[in-house]
Formats: sequence, C-alpha cells, structure tokens
Amino acid sequence: MRTSQGIEVIFIDIDGCLTFGKGREVDINAIKDLKNLNKKSKEGKIYPKIALSSGRPQPYVEAFVQLLEVQVPSICENGGIIYDPVKDISFINPSISKEALDELRKLKTFFEENLPNLFPGAKMEPGKEVSISLNPPKGVDISLFYEKVKKEVEDRARHLYITRSKSAVDILPAGISKLSALIFVVKNMGLSLDKVCGIGDSINDIELLKNVGFPAVPANSEDEVKKIALYISPYENGRGVVDIVCKCVELNKRG
Repeated sequence: MRTSQGIEVIFIDIDGCLTFGKGREVDINAIKDLKNLNKKSKEGKIYPKIALSSGRPQPYVEAFVQLLEVQVPSICENGGIIYDPVKDISFINPSISKEALDELRKLKTFFEENLPNLFPGAKMEPGKEVSISLNPPKGVDISLFYEKVKKEVEDRARHLYITRSKSAVDILPAGISKLSALIFVVKNMGLSLDKVCGIGDSINDIELLKNVGFPAVPANSEDEVKKIALYISPYENGRGVVDIVCKCVELNKRG
C-alpha cells in the first residue's frame, strides 16, 4: 500500500543522493541539515528517523551513519550486508545461501584474473564481502557494459543475479536486494513498509521504491526512477534529499 502520511523512517541511497555521484564530493551543507532533522526524530513521530540504503561496502556506509548520527540498521552492498549502528555490528543477510557465496567467490576470482582482458579499463570495486561491483571503462555507457557483463555471468552463476546503478554493474546472490534487506529491518522494527519513505536515484532503487509507502527522488534521478515516485524534488542530490525529508515532515504534520 502506497501512502503519503505517517512516515516513520526514511531510507536514503548515498551515491547520487547524499553525494554528487560516485567518487565525487559530499554535499556537506545537506549532511548538516539532515543530521539536525534526524536529531529531531527523538522528539516524536513528526520527524522520521533517517537510515541508509546503499550498494557500497559497510565501512563506507558506516562513515555516513556517523555523520548523520543514524540509529536505525542500514543497508550495505545492495542488501547483502546489514549494519546496526546501535549494537555496532554488521552481518550478512540471513537469506543468502551457501551456494550463492561459493559462486560469488569463484566469480570474483574469475574477474580478478580475467577482467583486464575481457574489459580493458574496467575496475572491480574493493571491499565487497557478498557482492561484486564492476565499474565500466571511461567513456563506456553503463547500459552497454551491463549487457556485456551479463553475458559473462549468466553461464557461471545459477545462484546469482546482475543489476546496475548509474556507475556500476552489481552481481548479487539471488533474492538479495535493497528491498529484501529493508523488509528484514522494518519487520524487526515492528513497522510496515507503508510507514517507510525510500529515496533513490538509479535503476537498482526501483524495486525498493515500488514497495514503500512514499517513494521520492531528487531531480537528478534517472527517468525510469522518476516514473514511480510520488514526489520528485525540484532540487538535485543532497539538497533534494533535504527537501524530501522536509516534505515527509510536512505530510506527517498534516496527519
């Protein structure tokens, strides 16, 4: 059920939302504003709690958790890892099978040995525990790179699937996604998805956004993502995220 009222927690993507894109600077002013808004969530349900939902590894997500003083379990590696800042622990999504982990290890070794020959200039992101992220060579369209990687992966991975963001092709255990991790986190919080706002900007955010109560996107989001949003901020990146959080507060005040 999609709603525009009673939002209790907001899950925010990082790259393209809190930053100006992968490898680019952080909007420090937006971070400060979001931190202050998150602090107000302790005062009651008018101000939703803030959490993160990212394809990045746990240490990267943890850094933003600290900047924003997040107290809600947050999603790393597109749902493969969940980080609980209150207990200061991270754990593998319990839905991941042993078969999927075995295939990931073999596929990671394959790309370590063959990536330079298969896709000259492409890079495999370091630090991932239960997923693989490949960045395309400079100047190569991410959609074309996705199709090429998909051909290499399909015959080697029966328990994995492939998706993409604006900047990387991601290979994950079957059934694992930002949404699957969100369902796990929200259930343990005693909430339902209709009390969640999701903020994202790229293709791999679509599944999550389709299933939350209030899907919202900054102005720099991909067109396919904008089509499913209940609210499109007129602002880009971090400023757009601040605007969306304020929109949630406004809707909560209306009751």
